[in-house]
Amino acid sequence: ATLPFQSYAALTSTAIDMNALGYDYASGYGLVQADAALSKLATASATADLQLTNVVDNASPDVGSDVNFTLTLANTTSTADATGIAVRDLLPVGLDYVGVTTSAGTYDPVTGEWSVGTLSSGASATLILTVKVSDPGQISDMAEVSASDLPDPDSTPNNGNPAEDDQSSATIDAIQ
Repeated sequence: ATLPFQSYAALTSTAIDMNALGYDYASGYGLVQADAALSKLATASATADLQLTNVVDNASPDVGSDVNFTLTLANTTSTADATGIAVRDLLPVGLDYVGVTTSAGTYDPVTGEWSVGTLSSGASATLILTVKVSDPGQISDMAEVSASDLPDPDSTPNNGNPAEDDQSSATIDAIQ
């Protein structure tokens, strides 16, 4: 929903100076450009609720074995398609990159960035990271939405807050 201050801001920011050349005092044309104001309102109220989950297929693997971490990113209750989406999942010490399968975008194992791109309203994308376990003990793989062109109503990209739904982790307890 558009808040009153957003409406006021959109209308006043698109108003034309009545002292400028081209203002028509007889018709009043120029006071507000409705199409520009409506465009600003549509942009101001668009949100994308991005939710991320991270699930591992084997929580107690042997050192030297492969495991899969499956990241699922959903655009759940948005008012628009989300664009400019990136998710960061930089592998921790003890997990070595083997390969990746993704339903959207690309993954860079050096930076840990999954460039998702655009995610339609109600859609989801999946990234499956295959890694080799190289160290024993508990190892957590944490992933977080690091960028989105639209605001998220209940989380902030790249803020490191594990309580938000745009961040998720999965932990293994590797056996020697």
